[in-house]
Amino acid sequence: MNTSPDSLQTTSRKFFGYAVGHDPTELYDAIERPRPDLLASSVSDYLIEQDQLKTEPILNKHTTLAIRPLFYAAINDVRTILTNQIYEHHLDVESLPIVARDERTIRTIAIIAMNRDGIMRHMISPSARGMYYDLSQDESHLVPTEKLQPMPSGGCPFAANAERIPTAAPIFKRTIGFAADLTALAFKNTYLQK
Repeated sequence: MNTSPDSLQTTSRKFFGYAVGHDPTELYDAIERPRPDLLASSVSDYLIEQDQLKTEPILNKHTTLAIRPLFYAAINDVRTILTNQIYEHHLDVESLPIVARDERTIRTIAIIAMNRDGIMRHMISPSARGMYYDLSQDESHLVPTEKLQPMPSGGCPFAANAERIPTAAPIFKRTIGFAADLTALAFKNTYLQK
């Protein structure tokens, strides 16, 4: 069994590709429409379980332990970043997927993701709203503030190239869009359809 960083990166890319290949609306229905705060755990648990039911699953017992927290964090971090914009700027829920897919937003999220977990948690926490990133004046994308700097090492390997320039890999971009779609569905279902 190979659990080297390169092997885990390859397995992560395969699992994330499998996961974001699902239709967000169908997936949201399949996981029984959880609230936004339960979204990441519901999506992660369901997709890992579905992978294990396949004839040739992507994950085994060991890689599941490594990849489950990464996938959970990816969904939850995007949800947190976007939810912050709803509360801070009253951003329309319908615009979340559009804002999230803007290349400037993806670059901002990539810079955030280039930081180690503890630092990144601080950057995206509600108490740090507007400190490291903010919504553009025209509300079309997220922009980094001067305080947002990537660490020289660590963070998400799909957020930057080998020279540590924030160059999001295609799977990174697709995951952001996927998480944004699910966040919008969860937010609408929980708070706007009463």
